[in-house]
Amino acid sequence: AFQLQDLRLGNHYQATPETCLAVFLFRLAFPNHYNSCFNLKVFGHSISWIETAFNGTLIYIYEQRKEFLYWDTQQLMAQQLQTYCDTINTPGNRIYGFIDDTHQAICQPSTIDWKFFYSGYKKVYSVKFQAIVVPDRLTIHLTGCPYKGILGDWSIYSISQFGRDIWPMM
Repeated sequence: AFQLQDLRLGNHYQATPETCLAVFLFRLAFPNHYNSCFNLKVFGHSISWIETAFNGTLIYIYEQRKEFLYWDTQQLMAQQLQTYCDTINTPGNRIYGFIDDTHQAICQPSTIDWKFFYSGYKKVYSVKFQAIVVPDRLTIHLTGCPYKGILGDWSIYSISQFGRDIWPMM
């Protein structure tokens, strides 16, 4: 499905598509440090090789499937959105999901503009991402550049222009 046979790793490293996918899935399932003894024992390669295989696979899959990360037009057609609207059952019947922002706390940045990441109301440094969750608990849209820590839900929704993109389908 990912057509990884075209994947080329940097630094003259070589690996089969199956191995690259295994490294990628392993790192997502166990997000420990690259230099963990466990990583080295499982794959029998250097830290640099594991890092190159993971990053190369990540970039390759992203480039192949990035349009689905924004909005999967094959799964989320007007009929499915109407089913979500009917499930929520509000006046006007136009609400299909709920906006959910998430803060990921970070350490205070020292080399860049720290004000970008500071959230005044949470009193932490963070990056923010926004998702739209539908009644069957699926995340149907995820966006984040990341956004400024001080921005609220509605500001991020407006900046993302998701409403403009979805309006023709409704």
